Order: sequence, then C-alpha cells, then structure tokens
Amino acid sequence: MVSNNEKLHTHQVMTGPRENSGATTTIVDAGEYPPSKPLVKAVKVELPNAENAIEYQKQKVWEELGPYSKKTTLC
Repeated sequence: MVSNNEKLHTHQVMTGPRENSGATTTIVDAGEYPPSKPLVKAVKVELPNAENAIEYQKQKVWEELGPYSKKTTLC
C-alpha cells in the first residue's frame, strides 16, 4: 500500500504445514520476511482512504488470523 510517502508491503504466511488442517495464518512485513516465491502479478487498486488502510494492516502484522482456507484466508 502507498499513501503519500508512506509505503507498506505485507504478505500472508502460514504458521504450520499446509497438509496440517490446524495450520493458521498471519501477516508479515515483506521487508523483514520476503516471500519464498517471486511475485507473479501486481494489481493497482485505488483506495478511498489509504492512510486508514495502512494503519489497519499494521495492526494485523503478526496477529493470529485463524485457520488456513483457500476460500477465506488465501492472499
């Protein structure tokens, strides 16, 4: 996310093996924990309030986001 001069690049990670039905997910800072695979596609989406979106995303870093599910917690 980008707002004026502030940028935030995060990505979702699984906190356990995918095969494990108990695997959970969280959000990490991509600068500190780079993705294990290269970026495949980038999409630009204009946000009506990027500042609030960045603040919300900062709150989600390292927060437990629940079990991994392709339907509900996929990036």
